Amino acid sequence: MFDVKRVCSALLSLRLVVVAMAVAVVLAKAHFIYLQAVDQYIFLLFDGLSFPEKGISFWPFLLQGQDVFNDQITALGMVSPDYFYWLEILLISLLASFLVIILPKLNLSTGLFLVFFILLTLVFTQLFMQMFKQQWLPFGVTIAFLFLAYLVMIFWLIPNKRIQQLSAELQVSKIRLAQLLTQQGQFEDAYKLLSTCSVDIDALDAIYDIALQQERKRQYHHAITSYKHIVKSKSRYKDAEKRLKALESIEHSDGSLSGTTDIAGTLVIPNQKVSKPILGRYEIDRELGRGAMGVVYLGHDPKISRTVAIKTLNYSQFDDVLLDELKGRFFREAEAAGRLSHPSIVTVYDVGEEPDLAFIAMDYAEGKPLSAFTKSSSLLSIEKVHAVILKVAEALEYAHQQNIVHRDIKPGNIIYNPGNGEVKVTDFGIAKIVDDSKTKTGSVMGSPLFMSPEQLMGKKVFGSTDVYSLGVTFYQLLSGNTPFDGDSIATLTYQIINAKPKSIKLFRSDIPASTARIINKSLQKDPEKRFASAGAMALALRRVIEKEYRREVVI
Repeated sequence: MFDVKRVCSALLSLRLVVVAMAVAVVLAKAHFIYLQAVDQYIFLLFDGLSFPEKGISFWPFLLQGQDVFNDQITALGMVSPDYFYWLEILLISLLASFLVIILPKLNLSTGLFLVFFILLTLVFTQLFMQMFKQQWLPFGVTIAFLFLAYLVMIFWLIPNKRIQQLSAELQVSKIRLAQLLTQQGQFEDAYKLLSTCSVDIDALDAIYDIALQQERKRQYHHAITSYKHIVKSKSRYKDAEKRLKALESIEHSDGSLSGTTDIAGTLVIPNQKVSKPILGRYEIDRELGRGAMGVVYLGHDPKISRTVAIKTLNYSQFDDVLLDELKGRFFREAEAAGRLSHPSIVTVYDVGEEPDLAFIAMDYAEGKPLSAFTKSSSLLSIEKVHAVILKVAEALEYAHQQNIVHRDIKPGNIIYNPGNGEVKVTDFGIAKIVDDSKTKTGSVMGSPLFMSPEQLMGKKVFGSTDVYSLGVTFYQLLSGNTPFDGDSIATLTYQIINAKPKSIKLFRSDIPASTARIINKSLQKDPEKRFASAGAMALALRRVIEKEYRREVVI
């Protein structure tokens, strides 16, 4: 690319004067008689060395005319070889190139040493050819040019070296500031700062780090811009070109590099050459599932090498006027959920926010959601269902004591591990936020099949609503059916609020009568007629297990 600033700098530089001097010396050296003084001095030195009896006297020096001096040279039988004319032009050209190209790259002491060495070499070469070869190689013009041009360059080199030092210090400061901005997540500001730096390996390293972070933070368009800058400056720098091609190929194929995701989208990009995206400090490995809030991912915390499940809450589902309120409530409720510590409740480790979504990092519970065991072909044994519901009821009792109501108890929010019988309830406190926010926008959030009558009517809910939802879950796990169904939400809502639930005995006659009574009590329309608490329901379940299955339940 044509750099006008660099060209102007070269034109106004003393380096141009040196080049002009070289041209002038080559074309008009005969008109500069004082350039012959060097040759005459060297001749005096030769004459003194050849005839010691004469002695050497350099002062006072009387510059002879060129014709007189040439006659002296001829009288001694010395002649210049035919090639000297071209040799002199070559030497002056090489020295001019050395002065304007190589010398500025050297420090002052090294440059002075090399110039002095070249001067001595030319002087001794001329003396040697006179004394031992009887040839006249008048390097005096070349020597004078080198000396005078070096003096000119010194006036440019000294301030230029200082400017270069200040530029280098400024470059280092810019790179350090850009690295600090990168650590703070201000990638765009860091990139703008680095784009003003001259291209060197440190600047490219810093831009590459920015591109990687932009890639992992799903700022794919910005990452493409950063990689393009690197490739343009140095095409073979690390794997920048490969990463650029990978991102561009995905962008051209499906346009998925928007940097945001909707509820139907995913953060996972199926391309091994693209870095794994991150949310906060968590690396996204793969997608685990999808829920009403958004996508759930399997993630990894690299700081402590812990596997986590990351549930996302996508802001695009909500009206802009509610978004600020939603964020505040989300983080407050997530903080409350994070204080829960119970063996049957998934532990919340962290909560964070990205420009387009909020996320919760929680304990990754191995197993399957209970929704996998609600079909007639995959039902758990009656005894196992009792044990699972007992653990959930105990977990709910603990949460209610902490003033946290789940509001979305259903098989999909309960993880069951068939290998060890472990049960984990997920999404504490979060369903309440999403449900309330969605209700305000005129749509129903959550799972109407498992909602209590008061919840569907928009009334204030307490722990008894979780008892109702757990009763529906209990009903479905035992029978593969729900106590109410309908062709539409309106029909379903009417039945839950007004109709009597179908007896579970219609689906399974082998269910103990005591179990049916627990289900019926938990499904009462009036919250006051249900179990007084989830703990009371757990106590009733414990009695059934001990009586019907003759197994003592350890509290």
